[in-house]
Amino acid sequence: MKSPISLNQKYQNLRLTLRLALRVLPSSPPPRILAITPSYIKLAVEPPPKSGAANEAVVRFICELLGYPKTDGRIVMGRKTQGKVLEIRGVGTDEGLVERVREKLMPPPAVLPVVPSVPGGVRTTKDESVSSSDGLDGATAVGRR
Repeated sequence: MKSPISLNQKYQNLRLTLRLALRVLPSSPPPRILAITPSYIKLAVEPPPKSGAANEAVVRFICELLGYPKTDGRIVMGRKTQGKVLEIRGVGTDEGLVERVREKLMPPPAVLPVVPSVPGGVRTTKDESVSSSDGLDGATAVGRR
């Protein structure tokens, strides 16, 4: 599979089957998409990989996220490995489907905390700052008391 998202049409006049190449991290709540790489979609699910519980959670999570009934989805490869291929049958014949699926699966951008800037650069304590009479103009003293 060249892309993690592809469409297959086995017979003419039939609806398409959506295939997703996945890399699953079980026992990692909450369920979420972690990344989309050129070769797979990395996701986390809550159940452990016991008795197919993680596979069921993958099918339920992806189908719910994309708006398809979970009965249309099934794992076709990788039932006992982290690398899996999920098929969703009967997704329609729309040409923009792959892009819409990619948009729905994209994880939200990471929000980085905003650190307030300190006037004058790096913050130092009174004991650490060196006076300009030493010729170092605000350099930090190391091991000096």
